[in-house]
Amino acid sequence: MKTVIAKTLLIATFLAGTGAAEAQTILRYVPQSDVSIMDPVANTAGVTLQHAYMVYDQLFAADERYVAQPQMVGSHEVSADGLTHTFCTGARL
Repeated sequence: MKTVIAKTLLIATFLAGTGAAEAQTILRYVPQSDVSIMDPVANTAGVTLQHAYMVYDQLFAADERYVAQPQMVGSHEVSADGLTHTFCTGARL
């Protein structure tokens, strides 16, 4: 009998907790260490790169299929010889 009550309480606690977690819209990120240098060019530590991806915007970013999609770029032209790329920023910038 005690086992049945314990299992019931465990299941009830689990089900009560899942609804509250789904209602939240905040994503919290806890890095494995402090970010001491925030420049991803000067420092290639994983925590610095992760911080940079969350804070800085990029000209292009990879989608779920790893295809480059414009993020800050409004238009992009490539010269006939393929050596010159011209970028114009988007309207929101």
